[in-house]
Amino acid sequence: MINTLKQLPWLMLGMGLLAIGIGATLGVGVSILDNPIYIIAGLIAIIAALVCLIYPKIGLYTLVAITYLRLSDVLVNFYGAPSIAKPFISLMIGIVLVRWWYYERPVQGTIKAVALVFGYGLVIILSIFRASDFTAVIGALDDYWKNAVISIIVVSLLTESKNLRNVIWSLIIIGIFLGTISVFQYLTGTFDNPYWGFGISSLQTIAGSSGGYRIAGPIGDPNYYSQIMLAITPLAFSRFLDEKKFIWKAIALYGTAVTIFAVIFTFSRGAFIAFVIVVMVMFYFHPPNPREFIIAGAVVIFLLPFIPKDYASRILTLSIFGNQTTVQNDSSLRGRSSEYIAAWMMFSDHPILGVGISNYETNYQSYSRQIGLDPRTEARSAHSLYLEVAAELGLAGVAVMATIIFVIYRAVSRAWSDLRKAGDIYHSEMVLSVGLSILGYLIAATFIHDAYPRYFWLLIGIGLSVTEVARSAIEQRILSYKTDVLENK
Repeated sequence: MINTLKQLPWLMLGMGLLAIGIGATLGVGVSILDNPIYIIAGLIAIIAALVCLIYPKIGLYTLVAITYLRLSDVLVNFYGAPSIAKPFISLMIGIVLVRWWYYERPVQGTIKAVALVFGYGLVIILSIFRASDFTAVIGALDDYWKNAVISIIVVSLLTESKNLRNVIWSLIIIGIFLGTISVFQYLTGTFDNPYWGFGISSLQTIAGSSGGYRIAGPIGDPNYYSQIMLAITPLAFSRFLDEKKFIWKAIALYGTAVTIFAVIFTFSRGAFIAFVIVVMVMFYFHPPNPREFIIAGAVVIFLLPFIPKDYASRILTLSIFGNQTTVQNDSSLRGRSSEYIAAWMMFSDHPILGVGISNYETNYQSYSRQIGLDPRTEARSAHSLYLEVAAELGLAGVAVMATIIFVIYRAVSRAWSDLRKAGDIYHSEMVLSVGLSILGYLIAATFIHDAYPRYFWLLIGIGLSVTEVARSAIEQRILSYKTDVLENK
């Protein structure tokens, strides 16, 4: 009854807004717009806004889908549609603020998210004083607030264990959609087909002088695509292990397979390293028994024919395998080495606030000429999130980034431990999978810079949410136990 009364003002407000919105949309559409598609799109947007206003959790799942599919960019680039991400994010933060004001108090994780977001934003603002390209800083700061606010929205709305499960399954379904396209595209060789904008691929150097197609999904860059798909793999594998119903297990296993193959078909060396580390950490928490080893070995043998023949050659170009001439012979690694050294030199020259956000590219060539490894003359990126932060934001940025990572893993560790102490293994494994997902993303970020920060802040928001999710799950477990005791008396 209380929840119904709480929702009543939202229903009344929503119906009023719906009536006004439909009338306004039809009026504008008939009088100004010739294309009826704009009228339909306007009506859909109004209805979607109404649904999210009344049921904000649906808005949360929609935000996850829009962000991870990069749906707005696909619609803009392939269909000429207006951006939907920024208006939707603005709508969701507005809903969160109104609900705080009306009857909800921000959960503890929200305060942490706000503090981290504004702390990092403050460092960005301070970096203006060191930047040689002021315009780049202003543009980066504008983009930062639009992206970082996602973590605040997620933490504010992701407060129950069932919501976490739904968010995880939303990501798995997205991984299945993108992974299926990627696997089908690679195995059929249909690289010229962009698959509605979700299957971009490009012909690139694989190893030495050999080349081939690398899958890039909706992003257009194989390294970033491998990073976001790798983050889904431990979520899917965890659901395969822990879901009770066979159908969900089967879907999760399929999701695990296609996300792994999508990562392989990107030929990303950084993602390979990240995947190996994530598997090792997972084995630490779940040591496999001999039977599982045999099954895993059989699966690997079965899947080997589907792995590209050049994949091993690509991985063996990593210097960790003892190839002493790799950097000199591989133009990609020469460029990366130059970019890493330049980032360190920028940090050494400007250790407190760096050279300014988004100013690495502006300063790269002046350092590259001193290094002498990279013959390219265009602006380049740092190709490492952490070196990028150090070069552009100095020790101040490194301190805030380290704090963000520390807070995330303290939250995950405590939530996992509290749930296991309470005997809630199901949700503790769910929290662990979130930690592994973020771990894979952050390790992969060692080899690529933060060109698509919305994924980062989405995962940060999910990570910060596990504290409230664990509390909710434990309270629900205690309540269920008390109910059972009363019923048995």
